[in-house]
Amino acid sequence: MLCKKTNFSFLSISFLLSQMFLFFSIQAQQNPGITFYNFNSSYSNPATVGLNGESFVQLHYRNQWTQYQSSYDGSGNLGTQIATISLGVDDLHLGGGLQYMNDLTPSGVGLQFMRSQFAYHYAIGDGVLSAGAQIGISTKSFDGRVFRLRDPNDPLVNEFTGKSIAKSSFDLGLGLLYSRDRWSVGAYLDHLNSPSFAFSSSAGQSSLLPMLTVIGSANFEISEQIVFNPFTQVRSYQGQYVGDLGMRIHFAKLFWLGGNYRTDDALSGMFGFSIWKKQIDFAYALDRTISNQSIKAPISHEFFVRFNLPNFKLRKNIALPINTPRFKIN
Repeated sequence: MLCKKTNFSFLSISFLLSQMFLFFSIQAQQNPGITFYNFNSSYSNPATVGLNGESFVQLHYRNQWTQYQSSYDGSGNLGTQIATISLGVDDLHLGGGLQYMNDLTPSGVGLQFMRSQFAYHYAIGDGVLSAGAQIGISTKSFDGRVFRLRDPNDPLVNEFTGKSIAKSSFDLGLGLLYSRDRWSVGAYLDHLNSPSFAFSSSAGQSSLLPMLTVIGSANFEISEQIVFNPFTQVRSYQGQYVGDLGMRIHFAKLFWLGGNYRTDDALSGMFGFSIWKKQIDFAYALDRTISNQSIKAPISHEFFVRFNLPNFKLRKNIALPINTPRFKIN
């Protein structure tokens, strides 16, 4: 169980960070949101890559507003796919990885990320301070075969109609995380350099403006077999803030049940389990829309599968032979 002092430290740091960022005015464009933000940590903060020597491959899929219908843009689903490779080198306190994200809408608008991620983990007292960076390419795309311009006099109509167009730009993000055995709190600033995309000289440029995410979690041992895990995040979005608050109850380190609330959006139920000696993790979430229901479909689905890899070490402990006058061990 956490002592009162530990609880106070976690809550105090979380409160101070949240207040600091609420006063940090930033105009933002939202990255695709996911319900499993606490279970795809490198998507939420590159500082988590390789933490505690963890290495894994993870495939993540979200089907936003299933069976969404639009009288103007046509039918189809808003889908987000994320593929992540994360490697930790515990004896060097380093982490590295690759991440690909693809987000598409029924209207033909797309956003893709291809990123390399790096982190260094420095022990401070009973905790670890992690600094991370991600460097990569962001791509915005328009599929003019399905994308419909609302204004027929728009100068882009001839450039987009019947064509698939994509523009890419260099993208940079930085993150910090402080973690202890039972809790962690961190912050991540994405699109630090405001990557821009010029589709036409007549339309100017569109940009991904800096986006800020603050995230935290804790573990409370109810018993040897039951662990209570609350988690939260706050994201900036076009000058506004979107908050998430979730929890899960873990049973015998084999399966868990939980839920999440996203402000002015949805309530979520979720579950997960581990198989094959905890080498494979699977989780599923169902979102129920609770706001602006007239312009959204009611249900969203999300799942991920993670393949946990053995800890990667560069240094090996080699047992040297012991020679004595009486005996010899090789």
